[in-house]
Amino acid sequence: RKRKSCCSPPTSPAQFAAYRKGYMAGTSETQFSPDSALTKSALVQALYGMAGSPEVNTENISFADLDSSDPAFKAAVWAVGNGIVKASDGKFEPDSEVSIADFGLTMIRFSAKVDFNLKRVVKTVSMSFNLALENKFMIIKRSITRAQAAQKLAGYRYY
Repeated sequence: RKRKSCCSPPTSPAQFAAYRKGYMAGTSETQFSPDSALTKSALVQALYGMAGSPEVNTENISFADLDSSDPAFKAAVWAVGNGIVKASDGKFEPDSEVSIADFGLTMIRFSAKVDFNLKRVVKTVSMSFNLALENKFMIIKRSITRAQAAQKLAGYRYY
């Protein structure tokens, strides 16, 4: 599902930064699709990259809806294994849209479990609250766009 026309390259400094650092890939070879909803697959790939793409033991792990040859597979195994996101009933749901609330909670779990620094955790909680405030607390049903996520991900290291 797309919010607006999604056929454009990264246009903001944050989008370029997230793309250049490899945290976010384009939706095609020529498009970034900033107004499209962020998917769970794209989010875990970004966080996995931000964590330095650590080695992941993928033996005996599978998801019914994500093939082990998929570029997101290692990131999904890593994120589920570290308690950053959840999989249920053997499904990862890689194409599910990430709500604003889920993005905030995922970032908090990431900062607390993977990259722990109390100051960063507090700033991540503040970022999550401000994101909710900016979206008039319509955070459960509203998906975060790729542009919004890129801005928050690019700024994360400065928290």
